Amino acid sequence: MGELLARAARQQALLDAWEEIHDDARDNARLDVRYEEFERHAARRLAELSDALLTGTWRPHPVNPVRIPKPGGGLRKLAVPTDPSNRGVASAA
Repeated sequence: MGELLARAARQQALLDAWEEIHDDARDNARLDVRYEEFERHAARRLAELSDALLTGTWRPHPVNPVRIPKPGGGLRKLAVPTDPSNRGVASAA
């Protein structure tokens, strides 16, 4: 297991990441059903996510492709995580 993945698999790292993601989404009025559902079962979901990372069975969910304008012209392609668990793993790492 790689160092970043091992760090992300720690339940405290995932909890810290979830709190940061949730606060950011709430502050920016982006809480939607996925976040509300994740929050209702956060302790269980984070434990399952940690276990899946440690056993190598976790797979990221699809991302939402978006394009944003670049300051000098043109567009930049971004892949925005749509599932709280994707964002949590990325933030925990």
